[in-house]
Order: sequence, then structure tokens, then C-alpha cells
Amino acid sequence: MEDVRGNDLYFILKSFLENVSDERVKRIEDEKRSYFFSGLTCDDERRELSCNMMSGFYGVGTEIIDVESGKTVFKKGVKNSDMIQYYIHFFIPRGCDEAICVMSTFRGDGVKTVFLSEFSEFFRKRVPLAISMHPLSYEKALAEWQDAIAKEIKVVKFNAIKALEDIEVNGGHFEPILIMKPQRRKNFGAFKYFFQPETEQAKLVEVLSPMGEHIKTVVQLGTRKRVFRVGLVNDNVVCQIDVPPEVEQADGMPDLVSIRKWVSSIIAEFCENLYPGVEIYHERKD
Repeated sequence: MEDVRGNDLYFILKSFLENVSDERVKRIEDEKRSYFFSGLTCDDERRELSCNMMSGFYGVGTEIIDVESGKTVFKKGVKNSDMIQYYIHFFIPRGCDEAICVMSTFRGDGVKTVFLSEFSEFFRKRVPLAISMHPLSYEKALAEWQDAIAKEIKVVKFNAIKALEDIEVNGGHFEPILIMKPQRRKNFGAFKYFFQPETEQAKLVEVLSPMGEHIKTVVQLGTRKRVFRVGLVNDNVVCQIDVPPEVEQADGMPDLVSIRKWVSSIIAEFCENLYPGVEIYHERKD
């Protein structure tokens, strides 16, 4: 990736992010989407770049209420946009023909498409080639966790009990979560079985999927625990990783320094499995 027709992808991406990280709001009129970048950190030695991409939508006026009192605290106009924080982290190793990008999502929405669209235009002005981003497959990305033991299964926004959805409290609503735990001293088996067709675990996910917004499983490997989203995610048979409680938050969003440290540990796991025996990344951060 450091020689794409004489150009280094790391420095092309760095140039793009530096150009757009002025916190000036950009607009995509066709989608009524607005966005800007902030908190850019570049490490030329480690060839890593990370930042927040703030993104939201405008074009519809709404009322913003206090969920405790039910009172309107602000009237959002058609030119106002609620800017949600999305974290982006790139690692572009030397001597490889691919790079790793970790992107956060918020309630199922992400910025991969809009980011790739904007960066692709910048990239093609320097290199007349198309650039693409593909999800890492489960087997490659999470090999270490395949034998982890599944402790719980969660159905988020469980909707089998329709009566609960009709109950409103001060403008709020219930978002019930169904938590399934195995019998005492037992578990749901190895995590890998959730991705193998015809297994009991895969069939269970298939049955539960229509009953909620998405399915999560809590797995344990030694003393470490992690929460994965399983089943179809954005039409790809992959899984997403939940941000753990130890990542510090501010106003309901991950702190930039804290999430950067956690994502570094995720990238370290990926590299250990993608490039076995090669010290392509720094030491693991637990």
C-alpha cells in the first residue's frame, strides 16, 4: 500500500483527513446529510490515523423533548442537523496490499458509504484507480474468539410482546431486551457454531432474528469477555463488536482517547490472526 503507482496510501489518506479536519460542515444535498471531521491523530511511524466523523441529517423540522418531563426544549428546523459521533481508525502496514479500517456505528447507522464516496473522489485525483472497503470475514478477523464460550444471547428491542410497545411514559417508550441464559453450569457452546449452518446455535439465531432488531451474544475467552452482534449485519454474514463498558464515555458517546486505546487492541488481534508469526503491529494492549 506504500506504492500505489508511486503513491503511498497512508499519505494520501493523511492528506485527505488533514484537508477535511477543519471542523467546517460539509453537505451532501441529495441525501440531506451533513458531516465534519475532528480530533485527527496521525502517527507516521506506526502508520495509523484516527479521528471522529460527526454526521447527521437535515431537511425535516422536529421537536427535541426532555424525556423525563416530556417538554419541548428545542425546535429543530429544516436547516438543523443532529451530529452523531462516529469513530474511524486506519492502520496501513508496510509491505501489505491491504489496510485495516475500524469504523463505529450508532443504532445500526454508519458512515462507511459516505466516507468512501468522499475519499474516493479525492483518491482518484491522485491515482486513476478505484478504491474499495470490504468487511473482514469472521474466520479471518476473529479466529482467536472462535472457541470462546457463549454465555448469553440477547434479542435487542424484543418485539414478541406487542403490548409493551404501546406504553408511553412522558414521551418515552420501552425497548425490551430478551436475555437468554443456559441452564446452570452449562453454556451455549463455542462461538464458532453461531456461524455454521444447520447448527443449533445458527438455527436459534435464525428463529430469534424476526423477534427483535438484532441478536447479540456474550462470549468469554479465559478472563476476557466480549459482546458480538451475530446474524446478518448490513446484508453481510459478519459480526460487529460492541464497545465495552470500560471505554469511557462523554454524553453517551465514547471518549476519543479511550476508544482509540480499545480499537488498538482490536487491530492487534486482527493482525495476529491475519499475519501469523509476523510482528506487523505493536504489542497487544489488554
